[in-house]
Amino acid sequence: MTEAAISTIRVLLIEDNPTDVLVVRDELAYAVGSHFEVIPVDRLLSAIHLCKTSAAVVAGTAMGVGPFDVALLDLSLPDSDGLDTFIRLRDAAPSLPVVVCSHRADESLALQAVQAGAQDYLVKGQYEGQMVRAIRYAIERGRSDTQLQAVTQQLQRVIDGTNDGMWDWSDITADPVWWSPAYYRQLGYEPGEVAATASTFRSLLHPEDRARSIESVQQAVQQGGSVDLQYQLRMKSGEYRWFRALAKTYVHDGLIGLA
Repeated sequence: MTEAAISTIRVLLIEDNPTDVLVVRDELAYAVGSHFEVIPVDRLLSAIHLCKTSAAVVAGTAMGVGPFDVALLDLSLPDSDGLDTFIRLRDAAPSLPVVVCSHRADESLALQAVQAGAQDYLVKGQYEGQMVRAIRYAIERGRSDTQLQAVTQQLQRVIDGTNDGMWDWSDITADPVWWSPAYYRQLGYEPGEVAATASTFRSLLHPEDRARSIESVQQAVQQGGSVDLQYQLRMKSGEYRWFRALAKTYVHDGLIGLA
């Protein structure tokens, strides 16, 4: 493999034990396919500072740190301890993938860390063959999370900016349905003022339209098709108003939905 083909991964190592720093450096030194540039700090506040600045003075030398690809975080530091250590780093650098490294072989703590947003949890002394893999997976998952967040934010802007009422019945065998804020407003309600459920929808349907609406949904589900239906819904004022629903069936995690 040529030098140009070897990628450089910038690792922010937040660790106050010099021996553990050496262990990490040694573990990463012989990785195939990547060069790991390790920037160690021994305080959480120092790490947060580095994440927020483009340059820092390390051992008396100006060192351009730029963005990091991943952080290795010891939860027990002189200025922070426990899960709060991760939460503070996450809040300071929400897009930075973090792998927690701890002496604590605590499954409960590991689960809490992952649920809070850590990409992985490694136990010190059990790094062999795991650290490089964990770092690479953390970076890829971090990229996926960032892309998903961008798409979610874009979708939310579309939802907030449209006057069309949108809804998603993700499981037609269950009652909950997602309604957009515009859907509530079209009915005269504030978002969340009434329960967003199939039961609520059926209760608002004009009696003359209920059987036809149910039949249309059943037919779409059986044929894996779409719904194009006009019906009347009772507004908050008590008046009925005509609506048109355009929806398609879909399958997700083995469940049939309609949106």
